Amino acid sequence: IYMKEDLIYFNNVVFYDQFRNKANISGKVVHDFFSNFMYYVELSGENFMLYNGTEKMNPMFFGQAFGSGTGVISGDEQAMLISAQLKTEKNTLIRMNFMEETVSSYSFITYKDSNQQFSDSITGQLNSSIIHHPAQDSEMEIKMDFRIEATPEATIELVMDPVGGDILKGAGNGSMQFNWDMKNDPKLRGTYVIDKGSYNFTFQKIIERKFTIRSGSSVLFNGDPFQANLDVSAVYRVHAN
Repeated sequence: IYMKEDLIYFNNVVFYDQFRNKANISGKVVHDFFSNFMYYVELSGENFMLYNGTEKMNPMFFGQAFGSGTGVISGDEQAMLISAQLKTEKNTLIRMNFMEETVSSYSFITYKDSNQQFSDSITGQLNSSIIHHPAQDSEMEIKMDFRIEATPEATIELVMDPVGGDILKGAGNGSMQFNWDMKNDPKLRGTYVIDKGSYNFTFQKIIERKFTIRSGSSVLFNGDPFQANLDVSAVYRVHAN
């Protein structure tokens, strides 16, 4: 780390996550006698832990995410931009809960003829007011822009019914863009194609069935996560006497 009269800069500083995976950080901080700070920091890493959030911290998006790629943190004392281009790595498990805490009906499930083409949405009776924004302890504006290449090494779970335990679980491929800031709702865009997965269906905690999701099923995000479109085919196999 080097210091000048109005500049602090550093090159290839090594950081480790709790699993001893390595990331390199380089950057500079410009200041006016340690006020009016401006900064630009570049990050790069391989299979580095990028996110480790619990359900208590963020009920809508929690789990662990490992990735490889590059990122930039830039801004000043009023605003910060965090941008990154990432590829998911093994041991990634993220659970997304876009449903209300209490589910009174199964309006988002429709039984149909197996030959009928069908595409549904997880909107149901959702209320966008339950989105949890990042905790903000200061007046600084923080914006996030992530470009993510999802790989089969990562597992994604969508909570369809937090009360009954219905979960759609899949691993697949897709290019996604995630945007979030302190003042607006999160935006998620892209198509996630499922290579393998399952859907755990329960009814009133009495009946439980595990469906196998067919390869090629997809989840399309077009901005509002509450408007995600599911085009999913699943099979439940039984053995008749």
